[in-house]
Amino acid sequence: MQHATIAETLALPDWATLKTVSEETSNLVSLRDFEDLQLLLDNSNSRGLILYDSPVTTVALLLENGISAPEALTQWCAGAEMILGVLRSNRRNLVLAERPGGDETLQSLSAFFPKITPADLAKKETVANPITVQMAEMLLTLNRSAFKIWSELQASSVGHLSADIDPLQSIGGLAKEWHDLHQSHSVLLRYREEIGNALQQQVLQLEDSLKATENARVLAVTSNETQASRISELLTRLQTAASRQSEIGEELLTAQKERDAQANRLEQLQSELRASKGKFEVLSEKLDSEVKRTKRSEQSLARSRDIEAHLVAQVRDLEAGFKAKIDDREHHIQDLRCQLDAVYASNSWRITAPIRAVVMWWRGRD
Repeated sequence: MQHATIAETLALPDWATLKTVSEETSNLVSLRDFEDLQLLLDNSNSRGLILYDSPVTTVALLLENGISAPEALTQWCAGAEMILGVLRSNRRNLVLAERPGGDETLQSLSAFFPKITPADLAKKETVANPITVQMAEMLLTLNRSAFKIWSELQASSVGHLSADIDPLQSIGGLAKEWHDLHQSHSVLLRYREEIGNALQQQVLQLEDSLKATENARVLAVTSNETQASRISELLTRLQTAASRQSEIGEELLTAQKERDAQANRLEQLQSELRASKGKFEVLSEKLDSEVKRTKRSEQSLARSRDIEAHLVAQVRDLEAGFKAKIDDREHHIQDLRCQLDAVYASNSWRITAPIRAVVMWWRGRD
């Protein structure tokens, strides 16, 4: 059986996933894009599964990413229309389901894929803001084109066949739809007002936060400048310390060399000291001997001095005696001279002069 060809230019939305049954394990495996799906559908015995995220959650996440409401609806509608177009062309081999599905969806899909598990229907955990979710739901409900695509998507999905019937198929449904739209519009206006107030409060809080952040930034800049100045000063100190450390290292090296030289000199001095100690001991012995000898000499000298003093005293006594005797003798001699002079001056001496001459002559002849 021939299948409709899927255009290669179709890109799978990031909120949808393609799966098929593995021929080896019969388990579900993911496909990369619609090109792989086309290859799958060329085999009439193959069956594919398209899983999509909740439209409300998808549109809410687009709004939270900063996309405007019309653009978010346009993007979602384009992706949903593409999926529905592929489904319309391949209804026999494709199954559509919303994830994460409940027990009813899992039970319905098990008829097509016997080995399907809850893990196959799981999706990445993404939690949207409740207010954004309400806005997304209102957008999908109030926009007729988006609501029509949403309704067809649910009607074509496994597990939604009895839950989502187009309300425009009957007058009662049309009236109910209008009533629901009116209520939704009122609710949307109320939500819009509440959201506006909340946004205004958030803006005020954001302004206060920005002011506080600016003040904190100024303080941080000032603190950073102070810290930069301190860091610069510390770096200068570190450089000075490093330079000083280098100088100290050189001084230590010089001191080490001097210490080694002093150690060598000390060792030499110790050797000289040991030699001098030996000489000192010899000299000390000699000195002791000389001291003893000196003491003996001093004792002898003392005795000699005592003897000398005694002899001096005796000499002085003798000198005094001799002097007295000499004085006596000089007096005696003087007396004798006086007597001799008296004799020489006497008449008898002159008279006896011829006799003395004869006697001298006689003695000379003998």
